[in-house]
Amino acid sequence: MSDCRAPVSLSICYALLVGGEDAQSLLGPVGFGPLLRARGAPWVIGPLWQSNMLASALFYDVFHAERPAHGPQAALEQATRHLRTLGYRPLADWAQAQGGAMPAIVARWSEYMRAQGHAQPFAHPAYWAQFSLLGPR
Repeated sequence: MSDCRAPVSLSICYALLVGGEDAQSLLGPVGFGPLLRARGAPWVIGPLWQSNMLASALFYDVFHAERPAHGPQAALEQATRHLRTLGYRPLADWAQAQGGAMPAIVARWSEYMRAQGHAQPFAHPAYWAQFSLLGPR
């Protein structure tokens, strides 16, 4: 693999995995994120575990909109805050702006989450806590 000098954004599950959970953790599997960082990427952002596809789409939409003006750390914080606090109406508006099948996907997701008693569709940490930044803060 040649050197990587550009920032990297990964949206594959377990992208930032850094080893196993036992005493031999450095001998465990390593995700693409640590590998790219070791090869020179100034920073790498991605999930530590399996992600909900809709939450990931929203996260990266906000992250990439915020990063140019505020840097990767502030963009990460803003994107996770956005997911935690997003309501159903703004989610539907976002889906409409995306077009295609997204409004129908979001409508089904919203119906499912409301039926489960969730006041906000992505407030639970399972939807936003997996995103992490490797590199300078």
